[in-house]
Amino acid sequence: MDVQRFFKILIEIESRLAELYGWFSEVYAEDAEASALFYRMARDERSHVALIQYERRLLRKEKDLSFKVDLSPKELEDTACEVSKLLLLRSSPSLPEALGLALRFENSAAENHMEGIEIREAPGLSRLLKSLGREDRKHYSDLAAFAKKRGIAAP
Repeated sequence: MDVQRFFKILIEIESRLAELYGWFSEVYAEDAEASALFYRMARDERSHVALIQYERRLLRKEKDLSFKVDLSPKELEDTACEVSKLLLLRSSPSLPEALGLALRFENSAAENHMEGIEIREAPGLSRLLKSLGREDRKHYSDLAAFAKKRGIAAP
């Protein structure tokens, strides 16, 4: 996959997740712990967007740089589309539903695709993607721990 296309889709996913988690933070504003968890995740996703945009600018000169990702662009775009639909509907899910959605997104192929990518021509990009993958695993474990604490079964 062309690196610029990959960045574009990745930025879209991370941006939409930031918006979704920010919205969940507002929906559960009366539950300080849930709101804080989703707020922190929204902030982290926005930070991911900034890092990806920075790396994208650095690699613009590398027009021929491409790499193999185990996902098709369609799989990545489907994740972005699913998050967009949720944002468009804005029907407030219950807390267990919101946690289930967030856990599924954080454990999705689109969020975990970064772990195995090695790009010799762009070691900075490899490090960034691995770091983002670790952050997504932390999001998942934080969500799972919160769900367990609340007695909510994690998917």
